[in-house]
Amino acid sequence: MILRSNLNTFKWGQAHVSFEQKKLLAARQIFYDIKSINPILSSDRMGVKLKGESMEEFGVNLVTIDKKNENFNTLRFIQASFEDLEKRDVVYYFVKENNLYREITDKNGKGSGKVILENVVSLVFDEDSNDHKQIHVKFMVGDPKNNLKPEPVDFVIRLETDLVHVKTIN
Repeated sequence: MILRSNLNTFKWGQAHVSFEQKKLLAARQIFYDIKSINPILSSDRMGVKLKGESMEEFGVNLVTIDKKNENFNTLRFIQASFEDLEKRDVVYYFVKENNLYREITDKNGKGSGKVILENVVSLVFDEDSNDHKQIHVKFMVGDPKNNLKPEPVDFVIRLETDLVHVKTIN
């Protein structure tokens, strides 16, 4: 009797750890992508410049939150590189058919997307009204082993430079 009870507990724990791992991997991917946002650099005959230094390129690298759908926000931003000044990948997070997608499009328009998490009940990105360099990420994921009971994931990411800002579209 005790052995059977321990095996059932072990089986439940193993299934739950697998679900937790999927949630944490999705959160890690979002965190890593947002933390790796850099200012956009360009080069010309005068040398390397940050976007916004010349009059024709006024502005900073924007992280755009689209809140048109209350429960399923989207997040779009450009990832630039200090090593490859021509790199301009647009990263887009969105929910479609209860799956969280991460889509990347390069500067030539070639894109690829993949599901990074299934059974997403809600996805909300918020900017901090007091700090334009902070993004609050919240999502609810249904646990397939527990009748899709939603479990929350909630964390805050701080952008590390003044040359990247968060903008919300309602």
